[in-house]
Amino acid sequence: MSVPTSIHAYFEIVPRTFRDGVRLYVAYALSALLRLLLPSHFGFVGRWVPGRAMLGVSIGGVRFDVRPGTNDLDLISSKHEPATTAWFTIRPGDVFIDAGAHIGRYALRAAAQGAKVLAIEPDPSNFQLLERNVALNGFRDVTLIPGALSAQSGMLPLRLAPRENTGMSRIEADAVGTLRGGEFEWIVPVAGVTLDELVKSLGFTRIDWLKIDVEGHEVAVLRGAVAAMKITKNLMLEVTEATRDSCRAIVESGGFELLEVEAGDPASNWLFRRTEEVPIAAPPHGDGRTSDLPDSVHQSVIAKSVSIGICAYNEAARIQGLLEFLSAQRLPPDFSLAEIVVVASGCTDGTVDIVRQRAQADSRCILVEETERRGKASALNLILNRFRGDVLVLVNADARLSQGSIRALLDVFSRKQDTEIACGFPIPEESPSRVVSVVEETWWRLHNRTLQALATLGRGNHCCDELMAMKRGFLRSIPGDIICDGSYFGVSAAIRGTTVQLCPDAVVFVDTPSSLFGLLKQRRRNLRGHWQVARLFGEAPYTLELLTRRRPALAAQILLSELLDRPLRTIAFLVIALPLEFLAHSLAHLDGAVRPGYQPVWPMVE
Repeated sequence: MSVPTSIHAYFEIVPRTFRDGVRLYVAYALSALLRLLLPSHFGFVGRWVPGRAMLGVSIGGVRFDVRPGTNDLDLISSKHEPATTAWFTIRPGDVFIDAGAHIGRYALRAAAQGAKVLAIEPDPSNFQLLERNVALNGFRDVTLIPGALSAQSGMLPLRLAPRENTGMSRIEADAVGTLRGGEFEWIVPVAGVTLDELVKSLGFTRIDWLKIDVEGHEVAVLRGAVAAMKITKNLMLEVTEATRDSCRAIVESGGFELLEVEAGDPASNWLFRRTEEVPIAAPPHGDGRTSDLPDSVHQSVIAKSVSIGICAYNEAARIQGLLEFLSAQRLPPDFSLAEIVVVASGCTDGTVDIVRQRAQADSRCILVEETERRGKASALNLILNRFRGDVLVLVNADARLSQGSIRALLDVFSRKQDTEIACGFPIPEESPSRVVSVVEETWWRLHNRTLQALATLGRGNHCCDELMAMKRGFLRSIPGDIICDGSYFGVSAAIRGTTVQLCPDAVVFVDTPSSLFGLLKQRRRNLRGHWQVARLFGEAPYTLELLTRRRPALAAQILLSELLDRPLRTIAFLVIALPLEFLAHSLAHLDGAVRPGYQPVWPMVE
């Protein structure tokens, strides 16, 4: 594509807000400068979008959120695949199936023209943004499937694309996690289904346009689409050097003619059209009901599947009761419990045996054993790497949940479709020490008031790690030395342009230290964790203490509300907590000076 045409393609992209405009045109200016002075460092325009929040743009009246620092912006522009874009003459009432929908470039354009759309995308992060973009435009006649098409149903290994090149995730038949170039390439299991099964279950009698862009898996997709191809008029197919001959043989044997080619490297796009009129098929047995889908994808269409993750260290006294409680919980109608994953780390008290016995009685319970205790971050990474659900709920093994708390937490995702992460409402258990109880109770009340105020303002960047839930694709892993995972998840959300939602009905009761010494040790550890996150991201988790410096008016409002509700207890809290906090800060700074690194395994606080 010529330079003037490329420039025109990018200027078709319209920023949605003034701030979006500043960021977009800064990226354009940097790209032009680099292309002129350092062409080898140019890369793609989206790479140079400043900031961490989503960039809001529209193209031809269709709204998109795109990720900065990635090629999302480039992939939705008409500079990408200009010939294929020109071929795609969708009309109102057409049926369009988009296999490998990415974040919705073709699917959203079709929906805007009044077409009926089925979009399939296996990459969890891409799918999440696809959902967001569909909701952003208010499209109704769009069905989204989080999974992969293939030759047969079943779980498939998906090798995730590097963050900056978001369109390159691919199915690999015998993939395992490997080290390549010193970096771990993440493999996640995704639900596979054939196109024939989808078409049958959804009751399609014709397909006007079928697009298949599946990064080398196209032969398998075509083999699972024998019946679907018989009712397809137009096929846009991406092929590689390795798959082109097989693809052409399959498609042409089905009565299609190759009309156009858009050559590329390493892949090209082909446009096929059926040579004879498409027959109108009788409604299939499924008659449009998704109940005919295979089990691996049925929950993705009907109900979001839920994984629950528990990190446990020597919790023999509580783990049995917690597992029984979680297994018996009623979930919202659009959610179903897929699994409870327990990571038992270096346990010496029988925790492993209890979980193993539970797993034998309930196939949803899964034990993952760490032979030594490496810290909560290590256990969380094992959960993040293996959970299968659409939503992951993380519960501390020593927490006690109120009835209905899991249901209430999941309801947040139903009510607010753009929610990526939500947390429960912590209430401290009574401490043996009356003084500690006074301090802890008020501390947690102020903590909850702060989180609620920030969530209301859309600025929540701190999470209660005793009980939280997140959508698949939110994070794939966390650094292994993270001390405060709730802070890390919360600030990660803010950087992604979303906010932590606090759910007051998802009550979780948390253990409290038995003495002021234990409370001091806990605060000292938490402060180190908050500072660690601030150094990693350049942004600190919002706590009441930080608000006193950054947003003093809001901090004063929160403190005044508590003071008016409980004047004597709040005054008693301030008298005890202020000197305690000063001492905790001093000791935390001393820890940093004596041991500059971060210690993921801390002694348990009693």
